[in-house]
Amino acid sequence: MFFIETERLSLTPFKLEDLRDYFPIISDDDVKRYVPYASAYTLDTARKHLLVYEKGDFVNDFYIAIRLKKSSKIIGSIIAVRISQNALDISYLIDKEYRCKGYLTEAFTGFINYLNSKSINCYLLLSIENDNTASTIVAKKYNSFIFQELYNSKVYAIKIGSKPVKLIV
Repeated sequence: MFFIETERLSLTPFKLEDLRDYFPIISDDDVKRYVPYASAYTLDTARKHLLVYEKGDFVNDFYIAIRLKKSSKIIGSIIAVRISQNALDISYLIDKEYRCKGYLTEAFTGFINYLNSKSINCYLLLSIENDNTASTIVAKKYNSFIFQELYNSKVYAIKIGSKPVKLIV
């Protein structure tokens, strides 16, 4: 079973019971600004997200709840979906109350360590809007490079694993 512990966090699969805790995060307007496809306007929409998240196989699709270790409170998520044999599309979000405190970096490092422990060789692709300075800083912490430039954003690539892999999307 997928479970990662870091200093302050537990990274776990989602459960439908997480609905009431996760809904305020993904329905927040500030979250919807940068991650509109992971947002929800109603409890029913959030429920539909969680039903998909529960089906993640943690090989090709990772739907990860970021929880505070001490209380199990959900403070965010990492979603990684395989888009090719060698690439996972990553999105993440953190409740605004917990931003700029190193939680995302800690969770992301835990996830990368997990991928490395499973000898997964791939690229993580992060689409980051040009004005999202915090996410750009996170991407640069992992020796990312700009894979593609779009109108309002850049796609950063982070190499995972020790074996050479060609980035094909």
